[in-house]
Amino acid sequence: MTTNGFLLTEKVLAELLNYGVRRFQISLDGSPADHDCKRGLKGGGSSFRTIYDNLKAARNLSEQFTIVVRINFDNDNLPHVQELLEMLERDFAGNTHFEILFHPVCKWGGPNDGNLNVCGSTAYLSGLALSKKASTMALTQVAQLSQMQGLRGGNVCTAARPYCFILAADGKIMKCSLPMDHEDYNIVGHLGPDGVPTIDDEKLARWVAPSFEDDDMCKKCFYLPVCQGCRCQNIRFTPGFRPCPEEKLNIAATLTSLWERRQSTARQYCIKADQGIAV
Repeated sequence: MTTNGFLLTEKVLAELLNYGVRRFQISLDGSPADHDCKRGLKGGGSSFRTIYDNLKAARNLSEQFTIVVRINFDNDNLPHVQELLEMLERDFAGNTHFEILFHPVCKWGGPNDGNLNVCGSTAYLSGLALSKKASTMALTQVAQLSQMQGLRGGNVCTAARPYCFILAADGKIMKCSLPMDHEDYNIVGHLGPDGVPTIDDEKLARWVAPSFEDDDMCKKCFYLPVCQGCRCQNIRFTPGFRPCPEEKLNIAATLTSLWERRQSTARQYCIKADQGIAV
């Protein structure tokens, strides 16, 4: 469940756990002041304190669950993220129910895009720097770049998977959460009053077809087993654009970051050359 956490009180969380909801994502937009600047209440006032208090209250529950605290960052709040990390370390250090995730604010289309002070081309490296800083604190992070280390195709967009759909309240069946029903190509079918879906096979095929097969650059790319040319299938609908993942475009920084993050838990050996044994 993805939620802003404002109404996720300890009581509500306990009820959701009883229904089998075990994983949550709650976003914070930086330090308390930065968050409230971007996510204030409709009538004015702070939303950060209520959300944060709900997070702290969740510590009282012993059931199995995970709350991913997603920290959204841009050029406005980036200088003050350290303040939030120190709060999280103080209140959640060592608590395995909570994991930290850093995510850059992006321009996804819409009338407010021009007002967003996004990091742009520096976003990925800024995220790696934040992750490195958090790794020096007693904070559990979401496994960094797990899609590179698990099964093949771990970085394939959910919209490119044939069994993933978005069901709208009016019965529209869509693939991608970005264009939603603003773009006709994203509406691949409808759900009837009887609950039976009608799917446009031709539209669906454009989403789930193996895009790399018609892309010579993808077929020659070392990263193909991970993303299969489908990191963001929505980008494929714009002629001339290829959805190369940021971690692949910044592969040197990516591998360096993984190496640095793992030093504290790596098995380290010192070879005694004169005896030929590892210590």
